[in-house]
Amino acid sequence: MKRKITLSLAAVSLLVSAALAGYQTFYDISLYVPDGWAVSGSSSSYVDLYDPYYPSTGRIYVELGSKGSSYLSEIADYLCYDYYRGSGLTAHDYYYDFVYTDSDGLIWNARVFDYNTESTFPSDVYCVVSYTEYVSGTDFTTVYDSIRYNSGGSGGGGSSGGCNAGTLPVCLLLAGFALFRKK
Repeated sequence: MKRKITLSLAAVSLLVSAALAGYQTFYDISLYVPDGWAVSGSSSSYVDLYDPYYPSTGRIYVELGSKGSSYLSEIADYLCYDYYRGSGLTAHDYYYDFVYTDSDGLIWNARVFDYNTESTFPSDVYCVVSYTEYVSGTDFTTVYDSIRYNSGGSGGGGSSGGCNAGTLPVCLLLAGFALFRKK
């Protein structure tokens, strides 16, 4: 019975650590980096993700900003029409979407949200997630749903997974093998 429990715990731990391997912290932003994607830059206010086959497959840009005394609707309006020179600003329950074209002619979709959408955000911070037209719906949703705010997070590019994330499952697996061999 001990063997089955130990091996089961090891298997579950291994799966959890594999799932966390793509979840990374960049200063104040934590998010999931899709398999095969890379980070081209980050700071305390942005993370720039891209598929190695960009621009034919995609790029996702996550940026934080201060709301000051503005409402999210005012910020979304400014970003859409004045900053990005976009169009199609659409209000949803707690976020806004719009479309813009960059200087290279690439079409981007943008989503603006704040603490009403993601409770880890302070009330004075908003987030813009822009993604190219080539990003799959699955990759966008995975990144968007994973975004968390970390006040005073670790330095840039640090991963919350990494090589040490698999240490516990490996130890449990070895312990299970030791118990299994002991008959």
